Amino acid sequence: MKKILPALTLLPTLAMAHTGVETHSSFITGLLHPLTGWDHLVALVLFGIFLATGSGKAAVAKLCVVCLALLLGFVGGVFWVHAAIENVVLASLIALPLCSVMYRKAGAVKALAVIAAAVFSACHGVVQGAEAFGALVPYAVGTLISSLLTMLVVALVVKASGSLIQQGYKFQ
Repeated sequence: MKKILPALTLLPTLAMAHTGVETHSSFITGLLHPLTGWDHLVALVLFGIFLATGSGKAAVAKLCVVCLALLLGFVGGVFWVHAAIENVVLASLIALPLCSVMYRKAGAVKALAVIAAAVFSACHGVVQGAEAFGALVPYAVGTLISSLLTMLVVALVVKASGSLIQQGYKFQ
């Protein structure tokens, strides 16, 4: 146990999606950034799965909440960042699947799942905002579009595969 605890302190650095070679000052680098860091990409897949739970109207509402939280987090990250945010980003990779399960429940548990997903999205936005410099608006628009499209594609694939399974099709 004494050897494991120091190793656990390194986990937040594993979650960082910095490659060190890109400049965060353009629309294109913003567009590519969420797709080039494993933590961002895994989170976007998990957010897409979360969006696929529930009805189509609920998915649109959840997508709006997640994207707004991501954008607000980005703005917050430009002006403020704390190292502890990386811990929350890493925790989100574990907690987001739980949000999908919680969303299937009724009432307060469902609302808590949406709130938790929004908080995790905002934390990912903070990290992206903290990494940004130069032309912030084009970079932010690029990251938002890339994130939005990735989540939508994942949600549509999950919905489509769920429909095929329910209809009795077998994948061979």
